[in-house]
Amino acid sequence: MKSWLTTKFLIGSSNGGDAGEVVILRDCPAEFFHRTTDVEREELLTRLDSEAVLPSKTVLQLRDTTSKTKSMLCISSTSYTPEEDFGILLSSLVKIDSKLSQTTSNVSFSNLIVIVTGKGPLKQYYADQISALRLSHVQIHQVWLSASDYPLLLGMADVGISLHTSTSGIDLPMKVLDMFGCEVPVISVFYDTIHELVVKDENGWVVKDIEELTHCLKNLLMVQKGGKCRDTVLESMRANIRKNILSKRWNENWNEAALPLIQSVCLKCTKH
Repeated sequence: MKSWLTTKFLIGSSNGGDAGEVVILRDCPAEFFHRTTDVEREELLTRLDSEAVLPSKTVLQLRDTTSKTKSMLCISSTSYTPEEDFGILLSSLVKIDSKLSQTTSNVSFSNLIVIVTGKGPLKQYYADQISALRLSHVQIHQVWLSASDYPLLLGMADVGISLHTSTSGIDLPMKVLDMFGCEVPVISVFYDTIHELVVKDENGWVVKDIEELTHCLKNLLMVQKGGKCRDTVLESMRANIRKNILSKRWNENWNEAALPLIQSVCLKCTKH
């Protein structure tokens, strides 16, 4: 965004434009996005079960947080618009299900639960595609959650998936920041500026096609000796998110980046 403003509108004294420099105010996750506690998790799962938001079988699997064979939970939030190619994820999940059926004595895989939240014009189109799939090791659930329940479900996730591709080429998806607010590493589809937010092997992965997404998910689902491989990788990324992203929340970021600029402009206006 800074580069676009300085190039297109010559903002910034170094480009021969207006005096002053471009100040970057980055989005930050709100305080209510956080890692879900055990008590919050149980209350949410009980509620989702009683309200039939998720099948009881799925709720039972999500209650298992300690066994070596526990399922991996992926959350994807979408507005079901052409800007997000949901078909990439569905095609990858079909491939993943096939690979999970090929478990050998040397390699085993966790099952995968994918919960997709959101509304939009293409929701029914993809619902029809999902209902036509015959998957054995992968579950896909489309849900609509309240504003209070969404952060709690997100805070339970092992991995988030963002299918957002920017029409402008310069925006960054807020949904990824929400995931980071819950300390959830993110798999994002590639576009030119996403590297400003998702850093490979630090807080997530960036994939360019179905094959790369499938490879990434397969590696996360693989159960190594002791069943600790995935947990170790994800906990390392969560630590990076806490250190590099969550060290500042919205209020702190505003006070440091935007407030001084606004105060300076206001002061100049009062002098004229």
